[in-house]
Amino acid sequence: MDPRLLFYNPDWQGFDIVIGNPPYERYSKEPRRRSRAQLKAQGYATTRGNDLYNLVSEAALTLVKPSGGVITLVVPLSISFGQDQADTRRLFERRAAKIQLRHQDNRPDKTFHASPVSNPENRQRTTIITAVAGPGAPRIFTTGANKWRSSERDIYLASRRYASVPSKIPAMDVKLSGQWPRVPTPEVALLIETMGEQRTTIAGLATLGDNQASVAIPKTAYEFITATPTGMLKRRENPIPIKDADALELAIAALNGHAAFAWWRAYGDAFDVRVHELAAVAIPDKWLDDAVANRAARALGRQLILSINADSVEAAVSGTAGRTFENVNFHKACPAAVARIDRLYLAALNVPQDPLLPQLRAMRSNSNWRL
Repeated sequence: MDPRLLFYNPDWQGFDIVIGNPPYERYSKEPRRRSRAQLKAQGYATTRGNDLYNLVSEAALTLVKPSGGVITLVVPLSISFGQDQADTRRLFERRAAKIQLRHQDNRPDKTFHASPVSNPENRQRTTIITAVAGPGAPRIFTTGANKWRSSERDIYLASRRYASVPSKIPAMDVKLSGQWPRVPTPEVALLIETMGEQRTTIAGLATLGDNQASVAIPKTAYEFITATPTGMLKRRENPIPIKDADALELAIAALNGHAAFAWWRAYGDAFDVRVHELAAVAIPDKWLDDAVANRAARALGRQLILSINADSVEAAVSGTAGRTFENVNFHKACPAAVARIDRLYLAALNVPQDPLLPQLRAMRSNSNWRL
């Protein structure tokens, strides 16, 4: 697409500002391969996901002035993490000198008042992306995906704290490494970056062949944060193989701290919990290299496992399907152990605990899910 042809003016350089709210739907009812081929022939580079908002975002980048032009779009939250949106993210990074991302959860109120969808889990989570066109590697400013209350929206949008993150934050999974993480403060951004620099992850605790243990993670945030040995709770869950009982205790400790919750909030979709997201949570190098730290972390993981009993198991009901499942709230059953995990984990990463630790705990207390 050449905007000079579109506006019949060979000297036209682009709009100063492009504002839009693209449709959130598939761009064609025809077979995807045929549609992609047609669009690629027309010069579009963002056809991977068959999502119309990708094409509109690309058109906006074409229509704005290449230096100093401003784009603001209201798009789905998936622009930051969806694999089908990777080409869109790369296009923004090539053409923008600055990218600002404001992420909105869909709870407790709808992002769009006119939406006919009543189930809160199916309402649209959104991102307001503002980009300033220009050359060079972009500076990316991002927020966390926080609650969306209609009574607070004006203040909410005007007072969001931004964290500056590099366009390439190291991550231990190919599905994560191309994302724009969603972090609420610079301190949390430093934590996420440091976690990505550790050499071992939860998945790295597994070995080839038959495994003797596995850690179970829930499928949705209704059951998060409780990561347990597989089969201890009656719930929908996904297993991650772990090589032995000692490694399982390390995994349980790492996954049930606030750092793991912050990691998931940075890379997840604000509701679902996927294996590749939590399998990429870091095991601190010090937990593996230092015998004292290793024993302390394993002891805390073992304490959480032993706390799963008839007194701590609770019945909960899923908000989507009305199904009953079992859960354990470690923050209620053994809060002191969780607090020690937080301190031990951050100390092992050599990350300052103040003001980070209060921010992590506030992130959990301000979220919408039972933990």
